[in-house]
Amino acid sequence: MKKLVGMFTACLLLAGCGTESEEQIKDKINVALENEEYEEALTLIEENSLADEETKVLSAQLQEFNEVKEAKSQADWDRVLEKAHSLLENPALDNNLKKELEGMIVEAETEINKSIRESFEQNSANGDEEGNPPPGEPEDRSVNLKEKYLAKLAEVEK
Repeated sequence: MKKLVGMFTACLLLAGCGTESEEQIKDKINVALENEEYEEALTLIEENSLADEETKVLSAQLQEFNEVKEAKSQADWDRVLEKAHSLLENPALDNNLKKELEGMIVEAETEINKSIRESFEQNSANGDEEGNPPPGEPEDRSVNLKEKYLAKLAEVEK
């Protein structure tokens, strides 16, 4: 009987040693954030059901950050800009997340500008939006400036 009680006590003590304190978990979360392992930090929060206000806020930020990353992976640059700017408005945002988001914003703006430039070059090669012929082709002299203006005005009124 004494052996059974001794083994039971030892099991309880060992079981207690296996669990981490909330502070240890928060330290692991901070290390994950410093190493830019955002998925790991979010997993630690979710697996350990940390319920304090600071951790809830961080969890929400990490989930929103994942949405920005998802938009980036889909090349949805407008959504990247919208969500990233929204997140950056939060003064309590983790500094590492801020740096990542700022980089994503720069990339999104670059991609949007690149797309605009390519579209402009394509329009220039096919004539522009104002009805002017492509470079090198003679302009139709029968259409005068007044007719162009009236056609544009009718188009705007539609």
